Amino acid sequence: MNAFPPPMTGKPQQIPLDLGGRSAHAREDFLIGPCNTDAVRWIDKWPDWPAPALIITGPAASGKTHLAAVWRDKSKAETIRPETLLSRSAEELAGMGTPLVIDGIDPWLGERQVEETLFHLYNIFKETGNSLMLTMRMTPTQGEFALPDLASRLRAAPLAAIKPPDDMLLGSVLIKLFSDRQLPVGNEVISYILPRMERSFSAARDIVKAADQTALASRQKISVPPDAQSSDRHAGRNRNVRAMAFPLWAALGLTSATLSSGVMLSQERFKLPGFTMAYLSKAACVLLALPFVLYFGAPTSPLFYMILVAQALLWVISDVIFFNTINKVGAGMVSRILPSSVIITFFLWFLIDPGTLDKYLSTPYLSAGVVAALAASIYFAMRLKHCPISWAAVRMIWFVIFAAVVGPLAIKLLLGQSSFKQGPFAYVFFEGLFMLTLWSAYYLWKRPVEAAVMFSREALIGGAIVGGFSFLMLVTNAAALYLVDNPGLLPAIKFTDSFIILLFYKLTGRKEESDVLAGIGIVACAALIIVLKSF
Repeated sequence: MNAFPPPMTGKPQQIPLDLGGRSAHAREDFLIGPCNTDAVRWIDKWPDWPAPALIITGPAASGKTHLAAVWRDKSKAETIRPETLLSRSAEELAGMGTPLVIDGIDPWLGERQVEETLFHLYNIFKETGNSLMLTMRMTPTQGEFALPDLASRLRAAPLAAIKPPDDMLLGSVLIKLFSDRQLPVGNEVISYILPRMERSFSAARDIVKAADQTALASRQKISVPPDAQSSDRHAGRNRNVRAMAFPLWAALGLTSATLSSGVMLSQERFKLPGFTMAYLSKAACVLLALPFVLYFGAPTSPLFYMILVAQALLWVISDVIFFNTINKVGAGMVSRILPSSVIITFFLWFLIDPGTLDKYLSTPYLSAGVVAALAASIYFAMRLKHCPISWAAVRMIWFVIFAAVVGPLAIKLLLGQSSFKQGPFAYVFFEGLFMLTLWSAYYLWKRPVEAAVMFSREALIGGAIVGGFSFLMLVTNAAALYLVDNPGLLPAIKFTDSFIILLFYKLTGRKEESDVLAGIGIVACAALIIVLKSF
């Protein structure tokens, strides 16, 4: 399959009477680029889908309906309107004996009758081996469902997201839209439009529609204004600035990094036993998260809680080791060692979500830069061994590093079972509640810390301060993980907390007895990854 098929095939078709243009919805007319390769891959994979339903998401005019039409032709499916779920039963729809496409289902989510019919239809198709495609602008995790059982099924179904287009694909879309309306334009017109338009499919559609109306009214061909050459130089500068857009997940990651430095420096200040600080700070997190859970509600997917319990079992051990190690070697050294986990997490995610790998392969130069930065991170991580103090710290927190590898993967998966509003707060609350239950049982059994120390005034103050930092850090970190495409990228920016801690040491006159250059090298390479992913 060619990456970018010709925008027009066959003879031009006559313009319909409503002058709206005639869209070409054949497979050869679908323009493929980095933003939609994952969706196309799922279409090509049919009928070997892991679930009876595939969900295609994307913004307005991004090609969801076109892609659904391609699959409909391939699978001999029938398209039904969402409101049909109100008038016909699941048994009737399944009795059609064909795969089904339901285009634009998300406005109907929350309508109980629609959801009940869709739920039963999903179950029937699962039993019979039939297939269902749903298209929607938002993802199921962002939807508000009336039927929790339907929500859990759709959130577990494979999802292919169509992202905003790059310049090459957007230019091809413009050419196709002009061709659909039988409007011949030269390359200079496309070059003139691209730097001046919003980066979306819907904007391309609106621009072509307006150009069509203007051309009809003036009875002139579409051309570039006379002063376009000087304007293009200015637009080109704007396009270069716009090409690098700092992602929201990275901004949240930087916020989380700042809060993380507060956690470690506060523990370094109070020097409480690891168990005491872990327990009291987690209790503060639970109390702070409770009002948000009561307001936004809790996820209904059982898979959310299954993954949460599994990864919490890691943190219940890791957190104690983490705080104890800070007491022994300092916050600076710990903050510079943990970034080594980024490398493993980054590549492990491709095994969980192969579609992400396809997207990275579609931008080979930027992805090569990411891989080079990861390789440099490995070098600096290995260099730590040449510093006895640093390597001793690595041996102390090897389990924390392991948890740091697995943790983001697990959190990314469990957040996929919730909405953006519910997920971060529910994760902090229920994980903390589970960990406190285990720690309480351990405390009653082993008494690792004397009660006079465990609940002293200084311990309660320290736990409250670190807990406040931890709560905000965990929420912003979870929100960023919800948005990022590969969870291995987020720790790469979050671990820049070592820069903040080193700056604090510099301002307070503290000397560091470790391989500072190697630690900073790890973080610098991780930060480079984020810069590359900002383009």
